[in-house]
Amino acid sequence: VVEFHLSRDGALEGRPKLINPSANPVEQARGEQADQAVRRCSPMHIPPEFMPYYEEALHEVTIRFQDAN
Repeated sequence: VVEFHLSRDGALEGRPKLINPSANPVEQARGEQADQAVRRCSPMHIPPEFMPYYEEALHEVTIRFQDAN
């Protein structure tokens, strides 16, 4: 699970934060990959029609990355 904050122009505000990071080396690598995925997507395009929802849904974002299996 990765938590991050977006500015109104879609840029990351600070670094993404891993929620409940694991001590398992495989899970640590997956966490780093999730962190990198979020950073690579910045700035994220926020369509104008979504801006009314910025404060309630887009400023603070939490995403759960899962294995494809």
